[in-house]
Amino acid sequence: DLKKFPDHVFPFKVIEEHKYLIEKLLNFKKGSLSEILEVQQGIIYSGQKKEDIFSNERVSSNYKKILDGRDISRYKINWDIKSENKFLNYTNKLHRPREERIFTQSEKIIFPRKSKSFVCAIDTEQYYLLNTAYIGILRSSQINIYYILALLNSRVINFYYQAVFFGWQITIPAINSLPIPLSIDKILLNKIISLVKNISNNKASNLDIKFLEDELNSIIYEI
Repeated sequence: DLKKFPDHVFPFKVIEEHKYLIEKLLNFKKGSLSEILEVQQGIIYSGQKKEDIFSNERVSSNYKKILDGRDISRYKINWDIKSENKFLNYTNKLHRPREERIFTQSEKIIFPRKSKSFVCAIDTEQYYLLNTAYIGILRSSQINIYYILALLNSRVINFYYQAVFFGWQITIPAINSLPIPLSIDKILLNKIISLVKNISNNKASNLDIKFLEDELNSIIYEI
């Protein structure tokens, strides 16, 4: 039923065998992601020489740890293995520096823009990001950020996204329209949050935790 989709979404790719799961997602007691998460694109630095704004060392307090979309994988941030452009000289001379508050949040979700699926990680170290990545900030403290992270990385949400949208990059209107289940048992919610934290911690240590991701995907599928 097209009436269940957001006004600007026309799901031309949906095929018959996918309809059950898409209907299930659309029938959630839900909000759209735009009601839950403020999503912003990262810094645009065009118009300046790269050597004037990037460094591999912190030259001064204006130089901030910087990520681009390639530095983000699912549940993991890869700043430590960057070989170049590790710091950015953050000043108002940048073409679009963005509001600094979006980078200095104690917790935020970050993910690449140039991707056909959601590949998200949680940032607790106040990284700054270039425009090849998105930053997601919770609008309400009533929602747990690790739960939203789990949903965005889940097979279910990525299945929905790839069935309804197309293209080589994720767009903010597409992000904002994602159906997010809000009614969830507290015990189940705590299980999801615990799994996400466990996955993130183990990925930071380069451990193989596919079995934990499989368990998490199975739980989210049954919500």
